[in-house]
This record gives sequence, C-alpha cells and structure tokens, in this order.
Amino acid sequence: AFDPSFIGLRGDEAATEKATRDFHVYASADPPDASGNYTVEHASQVFAFDPQGRLRLMFPAGTKPDDIASDLRTLLAA
Repeated sequence: AFDPSFIGLRGDEAATEKATRDFHVYASADPPDASGNYTVEHASQVFAFDPQGRLRLMFPAGTKPDDIASDLRTLLAA
C-alpha cells in the first residue's frame, strides 16, 4: 500500500518487539482477514539520529513543520 521508495522500520517479530521496547513506542497488527488484508496500529513519532547513530531528537505527532525545521537546523549547526 506504500510507494516502493518508502522504507519503514522492518524486521522479524523479535527485532520489531525489541525496537518498540527500546524506543517506548506502540505497534500492533491485527490478524489477516479472509482476503489476507490486515491493519496495523503504531506510534507516530519521528526520530532524528546524528551521524554516529545516536538518537538526538524525537518529534511527537502533530509537531509543526517549522518547529521540526528549527530543531534540525540547531542540531546540524552543533
């Protein structure tokens, strides 16, 4: 259902469960229906990492684009 260029968090069940615990987020998939379709509920934060892979920022759902841009500019200037 997504553009092929979109890459989201992915992994086997154990890796996904570890990521949800480590990042304190929620994710749940309903069982597939008779047609194989299913729904997924998940957290909607956006995380920003520095070049060393350290988590530096977390933007909750609804953060205004100007606020995100300002925070990213500050991070990039550091």
